[in-house]
Amino acid sequence: MRTLQWAAFFHFIANESYYAAELTGRAFGYNGLVIALLSDGAPYVLLGAASSTGWGEELARRYLLLKMMLQVLVLAACVFPIHLLLGRHHAAVRAALKLTATASTMALSGQG
Repeated sequence: MRTLQWAAFFHFIANESYYAAELTGRAFGYNGLVIALLSDGAPYVLLGAASSTGWGEELARRYLLLKMMLQVLVLAACVFPIHLLLGRHHAAVRAALKLTATASTMALSGQG
C-alpha cells in the first residue's frame, strides 16, 4: 500500500499542471510526512480499535466490521481518481463551450 501511495504522490508532484514547480520542495516535506504517518500509524490504530471492548461485540465481529469499513475506503479510493478525471473533462468541455459561445456572439454582432 505504501508503494502505491508514494507512486501516486510522485506522479502528482511530477506533473506541473497539478502542482506549481516553486512549491515542490515544500510538498515533498509536508506530503511525505503525512504519507509516512498515515501508512505507519494506521496498523496500530486499527489494532487498537479491534482490540477495544467498547464496541460491545465479539472480537471476530469487530475485525469483520473493520474489514468492511476498509473495503468501503478502498472503493472510495478507486472512485476518487475517476471523479477527478471526469471533473477535469467537464471543465474542459465547459471552457470550450464558453469559448464557442463567445466567438458566436462576436460573429453575430460583427465584432469578429
